Amino acid sequence: MIKKYTYELDGQKDFYTTYLNRIDNSLALDDIFQDNNDGVLNGNIVEFKLNINDLNSVLFQTIKYLSQRRIKGKPIPSNIVLISLNEGVAYLYKSKDYVKHIEKVYTGSASRDNSGFVANNYNEKFYYIENQLDEDKLINILKEKFYTKIHID
Repeated sequence: MIKKYTYELDGQKDFYTTYLNRIDNSLALDDIFQDNNDGVLNGNIVEFKLNINDLNSVLFQTIKYLSQRRIKGKPIPSNIVLISLNEGVAYLYKSKDYVKHIEKVYTGSASRDNSGFVANNYNEKFYYIENQLDEDKLINILKEKFYTKIHID
C-alpha cells in the first residue's frame, strides 16, 4: 500500500530509511544530502516531490542542481531519478541527454521558473512500492556509480 505524505521531507526520510541499507550500507544521510538538493546517491541525483504533475519542470530543476555541481567541480551523476512519493513512482533519466543544459549557468533558485522546459521521454518508469521487480530494478540503479563526462571551462 502506498503511504500518503503531507510533507516531502517525511517521504524522503522514509525512502532513505527503507532503502539506504539495501543500496549502500556504508552511506549515511549526511553523505547523500549535498548542495541543497534531495540527494546524490552513488552515480544518481534524486529529486523527490509529493506528486509529480509536470515531469519537465521537475527534471529542469534537477538539471539546475547538476549545473551547480559542475560549477563546483563535482562529478555529474549519470542517472537522474525523480520520485513521486504519493504515487510510489520513480522516473529515470540519463544526464548525458541533457549535457548542453547542465553546462549552462543558471541564476536564482533551482526550484523557480522551470515551466516551459521540454524534455525527452523518461528512460524507465518504476512502480517501486507496488511492484517488487520494479523496486529491485530501482535499487540496482541507485547502486550504480557511473558519471557523465562534461566539458570543463
